[in-house]
Amino acid sequence: MSDNIIQKILDKTDGGLDIILWLYPEAEKCINNKKHFKLVNEKTASAILSRLDNGSYYVKDFGGRFSGGAIQLYMFTEGKTIKEAIKDLGNKYQIFEDFIAPVHEKPVVTKRPAKADEVVNTYTFEYKSALSEHDLLTVFSKNVIAFFKKNYEKNWMQILNKVCAGLAFKSLVSFTFINSKQEAVTTS
Repeated sequence: MSDNIIQKILDKTDGGLDIILWLYPEAEKCINNKKHFKLVNEKTASAILSRLDNGSYYVKDFGGRFSGGAIQLYMFTEGKTIKEAIKDLGNKYQIFEDFIAPVHEKPVVTKRPAKADEVVNTYTFEYKSALSEHDLLTVFSKNVIAFFKKNYEKNWMQILNKVCAGLAFKSLVSFTFINSKQEAVTTS
């Protein structure tokens, strides 16, 4: 999961450029050229800023003190571990909201006497007319959701609901079980 968070941090910070400029504002004059800036208090600036083919930014200090990306630069500058750096940068750039697990509510269970026409040891089901966004996010991977959101924009939920309907996949509102005590136990 940390690789995922690192990529999210890089995506949200223009390949790490925002982090580098936050730490070393003077590096702004070094974007897309071979100008040097100072990583430490030194007589001659010896660090360059490069954009790699994958879109992330890389700092190379020819004074031999540092070479690496934005997150490594944060670790170097602030004296942090990778775990601390991910936590700090994830909070600063509001990354973690994508990784917070959904809150699962506890089911509501009710009991009532069984009706005369209800048979012991049987279930009845009440289905939703369509799967909600939360249901779809629970069923499909983030990659599938991202694909459908990108390619079908406002209709993505309707299309995925059609896929689920074709597979006879439904979401329950509630189910009722008639137990041996002649009680109808409903879980919703």
